[in-house]
Amino acid sequence: MKNLFILAAIFFLSLPNTTQATVRTVSNDGSGGSQYSTLLAAYNASVNGDTLMLEGTNVPYHIYTGVYLANFWNKSLTVIGIGFNPDKDLARKSIINHNAYYGEAFYFGAGASGSRFYGIEFITQVNMNATVNNVLFEDCKFNTNFTFAGNNASGFAFVNCIFDHDNSVNLQIGSTGNAVTNLTVMNCVFDGHIQGNSNIYSSMTIDHCLFLGGATLLTGVMNSLIKNCVFMNSVPGATNSNWLNNMSVNPTQFDNQNGCTGSGNILGTNPNMVNYTLGNYYSKLHDYHLQPGSPAIAMATDGTDIGIHGGFSKFSERGEVLITPIIRSININQTNAAPGGTINVNIHAAKPNDQ
Repeated sequence: MKNLFILAAIFFLSLPNTTQATVRTVSNDGSGGSQYSTLLAAYNASVNGDTLMLEGTNVPYHIYTGVYLANFWNKSLTVIGIGFNPDKDLARKSIINHNAYYGEAFYFGAGASGSRFYGIEFITQVNMNATVNNVLFEDCKFNTNFTFAGNNASGFAFVNCIFDHDNSVNLQIGSTGNAVTNLTVMNCVFDGHIQGNSNIYSSMTIDHCLFLGGATLLTGVMNSLIKNCVFMNSVPGATNSNWLNNMSVNPTQFDNQNGCTGSGNILGTNPNMVNYTLGNYYSKLHDYHLQPGSPAIAMATDGTDIGIHGGFSKFSERGEVLITPIIRSININQTNAAPGGTINVNIHAAKPNDQ
């Protein structure tokens, strides 16, 4: 595993705009061979701008200390995991658990602005605890929900992510009086709904997403742009929003109701995905690509397909992190070596799956 981390770090350092940052490798597997054995130790050693690479171990990482304020994620760091469904030998995930002192959640503090998370599976609720800006989540999976918890925020983006909390709140953007602006949700799968609480101070753009939940899918969402999305099992909803080139299996009109405007929307139509049956939630066994002849092909505002595989974010159902190579396999070609000798290792690496 040590060879895996060294190789991955070398590839990452070859990318632009990373040469001034320190890359720290982390593994909570005792045989991982990384620089740090806990996320907390790596986090404490880091300064703003550093990068933490978390080995996929299927063992949750956390920064829990037992001290209330110390539990907040309060640094601007880049965190890179393996993705939510990688195609590789020993495809274990990079999982983050709660850092809470009094509740089950992963909390962001004010110092977290500018953080970026790639390929992480959050198995706990993710909460803002202060005003935080300019945070990116890409190729991540949220097993419960993400909430701004009544805090202001700007510049958040969720790209190529899975929200897997079945038929419940997946993303809560509104509360009494808070403003969440410049929020982008792109090429994400939702098993539940986005909750806006009819907050007039919050707005967002939802583009090329797939909604599989069975309740009202954009509950209390206002002043937003929704485009190129597919709604499979329920009526979308939303107020005072603009709908462009979306597809809904349900025939109910949504683009001229509740103060909404829109054009190019297709109602009462199934996009005919390769492997998906109405009524089901997200599964890594599904194939959300469109079948030949699908009415969603080339019908998006950008000339690509409506739905999760349209647009230009390179969504893949493998969920592999797109900014690093994927180490598919490592084979050690001998069982022993003399002290100071040479060990021959074959490493198979490939570009991430982006289809």
